[in-house]
Amino acid sequence: MDVEGASNKKQIIFSKIILVAVSFLFLLILSELAHQSGNKDSQIFLLLNLSKISANTSEYNLSLNFLRKASKIKIGLVDKKYPDIDFSKEITVPETKNRQFIDNYLSNIKTLDVLELTQDNPAKWGKIFYALGLDAYHSGDYQLVAPFFQYATSLAPEWSYFQVELANYYFSINESPKAEDQLNFCLRFEYPKEHCNQYIQENLETQTSLPVGHWQKEINGI
Repeated sequence: MDVEGASNKKQIIFSKIILVAVSFLFLLILSELAHQSGNKDSQIFLLLNLSKISANTSEYNLSLNFLRKASKIKIGLVDKKYPDIDFSKEITVPETKNRQFIDNYLSNIKTLDVLELTQDNPAKWGKIFYALGLDAYHSGDYQLVAPFFQYATSLAPEWSYFQVELANYYFSINESPKAEDQLNFCLRFEYPKEHCNQYIQENLETQTSLPVGHWQKEINGI
């Protein structure tokens, strides 16, 4: 490559970096304005876009931070639908340096459909975090599995697959009390109740667990 060509390539790269930085700053300002206005949907929309931009610049921790902030707001909206159930427990996501998981995370968030997520579609939110939990499991980063599955159950509590997958994961790592607690939580909702009861009878009571990811095909179809 000649000197002029190399120079042009550097200018293009520099221009892209500037464009991303300006877009990021602009969205950050809008996010703060939306926060001050109290418009939850706008906050979620902007935070998800910030998460995508961060993923596109390979900033895993920053991207995850924005995604979790958006999810926390969304869980707050879910909480209002069920006044007798407490969703306020903070979900802690440990730090990771697992390159395989981080690369998969960045790839997934880059293709996030932000407009779809701003609609009232809990299953789509659940699927994001369920997929992250499975990626963590398959990459051997087991400390991340339960937190991401917890996000899925909190964002989409009426979908039994997420509830059962989390309970099953706990059971597979010999955390039966946590599995039982999760299933009892599941039984407080109308739609997933039957499936969770079935798991209690067929798996919990017989001390047998299903493979992690057993319901992946069904979840991908919702």
